[in-house]
Order: sequence, then C-alpha cells, then structure tokens
Amino acid sequence: MRLRSRYLIFALLSLVAIAITAEAGDISNGASAISANRDSSDDIKGKTSELNPYKPTYIILQAGTPDPRSKNIIFTKFQINIKLPVAEPLFFAYTLKTLWDITEDSAPFKDYSHNPEFFLDIDNSNVLKIGQIGVEHESNGKSGEDSRSWNRVYWEPRFVYNRPAGKILGFDTVAVHLKGWYKIEGDQSGNPDILDYYGNGELAIKLYSERDYLAVKARKGLKKAYGNIQVEFIHRISESLGIYAQFWDGYGESLLDYNKGTTRYGIGFALTK
Repeated sequence: MRLRSRYLIFALLSLVAIAITAEAGDISNGASAISANRDSSDDIKGKTSELNPYKPTYIILQAGTPDPRSKNIIFTKFQINIKLPVAEPLFFAYTLKTLWDITEDSAPFKDYSHNPEFFLDIDNSNVLKIGQIGVEHESNGKSGEDSRSWNRVYWEPRFVYNRPAGKILGFDTVAVHLKGWYKIEGDQSGNPDILDYYGNGELAIKLYSERDYLAVKARKGLKKAYGNIQVEFIHRISESLGIYAQFWDGYGESLLDYNKGTTRYGIGFALTK
C-alpha cells in the first residue's frame, strides 16, 4: 500500500507540473528559445526555438538492474541544472542529481551528486567551435567510507551543423561534443580509482529541433571493461515542459557506486525552458 501511495503521489505531482507549465496555443506559434547556447546564437542562427538544454532538468521513474546496496529495482531519479552568465563568455553552472529509493519504508535519498563548475563558452562562428574550457567539482556530500569527490579541468570543443533546408531524421541540427578532462590530484576521498571507470573524456552526439532532442553520450574507462552509455530523449509538449526518457548502461550512474555497473530505463518529464 505504501508503494502504491508513492506512485500515486509521483503521478499527481507530474500532472500538477503539466497543469502549471502547459501554455495555451500550439507550440509552433511563438515558442521561445531554449537552447543552452542562446547567449551565443551562432549555433542556432535564424532559429528561435531549438530544444538544446545544457544539462536537462528532469524527474523520472526508472527500473532495471537491482541496486548494488538495497537490491531494489525501482527508483525515482531527478536532476536540476542552472546555468548563469558571469561575464561573457564566463559562465557558472550547478547540477544536482539525485537517486530516490521510493520503495524503501522511509523512502530515503540514496545518493546526491553536487556538480558546480565555471567555464568559458567560446562560440566562434566556425562550424568547429572552440567550445567550453572550465573547471568543475563533483561530490556526494557524504562522510566516511561513503564519501566521494573529485575535481577536474576540461575542454569541450564541438562541431555543430545546422541544415539550411529540410531535416535530418526529423532534426534541424547535429552537434558532436568531445569533452576531455584532467583530474586534479588531491583528497582522493573514497574514489582514488575513479578514472578506471570514468576515463579521461566523453563523446556526445546531439540531434535537436524545435520539438525534439536526442543525445547519446559515452565514456570509456581506463580499464578495458569499464565505461558507460546514456541515451536521453525529450519531446516537447508545451513551451515549458516535455516528455523525457532515459536509458543508462554502465558504470557511474551514481557517484556513490561509481564502480558498480547498472542498466536502467526511465521515463518522466523535463523542463524545456
């Protein structure tokens, strides 16, 4: 009965979110720009409503591999992201990602990931962008043997192709991001071998248009068998809200269990503005 009640609460909250954020009228008539690069508009020149979030803000109900600790298979997962200009082209961003174990009696939050960062976003007019150069921190705020944290500097150039006429598989724009990082040595917390599972970089391929966003991201750990792939899709249903789906396979879905492999599927809602 408790579990059913939590599912009902989750569903009701989702419906409330739709009711609050849904806008009158068709999305194609007056949708606002929601690109993460809207302050650097060369990527979407001539367009006003590309769906290209920096890091999506979403909430999903997911299932899949039993959790390494609780053995539960159903979780609620949500992510909140803000991106703020400091002084062009310098930005600050903060991302909170949480796994919520709604099937436990007390419904505890299993893990948090706090990820603040400062970066330069150099959006030169060429198809090949200099992209982002920054420094970021990631930690889970725990103490003792469950403490996880690391710092890194990174460079993320990107290739962006805007199709002048027609669409590619229904999308207007194709972008390829290649993010490479260097781990700053220091307090190793409980994850001195994190690069074995996260590697030194991430490849992302993104397709987006006014209503749809599809991203495939992959990392390869320094050890042969480790790495991960994430696929996420957003279909906009109003100016401010979209249906969000996510697939994850590999290591590092949570910072707490960065060295445990999981396969999970989830669906829910994402903000699109």
